[in-house]
Amino acid sequence: MLEHQLFNENHPDWERFHRLAQYGHSGFQYFLAAQIIGSDDYPNRRVEAYRWASLAVLLGESFAQEIPDFLRQSMSEQEIDMANQLIEDWFSNATVSIGAGEGQAEGWSVSILKMFENISNV
Repeated sequence: MLEHQLFNENHPDWERFHRLAQYGHSGFQYFLAAQIIGSDDYPNRRVEAYRWASLAVLLGESFAQEIPDFLRQSMSEQEIDMANQLIEDWFSNATVSIGAGEGQAEGWSVSILKMFENISNV
């Protein structure tokens, strides 16, 4: 019988999945949000899950909208503001990295590269 291992920051693949989420891979952002919200001991659990799910939605995973909608009901205004700041910081960091030509080398998702390309062509 296979033993179930909770996928959290102690899981061997956590760092890789987190890195892929950080580089704009929306499926991994959604996956992290779902895993974080399911973990009782994750620091700032609601803020982090809200951030990753919201980024996933913004990058095309519309079904991920359930997570921020659900979380918003139990989050304080301060927590929502914190999550929104993290989202803004993520886009700011992505803009700097991609604008500096680090996009392909760093493993950014194709969808985020196209999004930034479309913005720069406007």
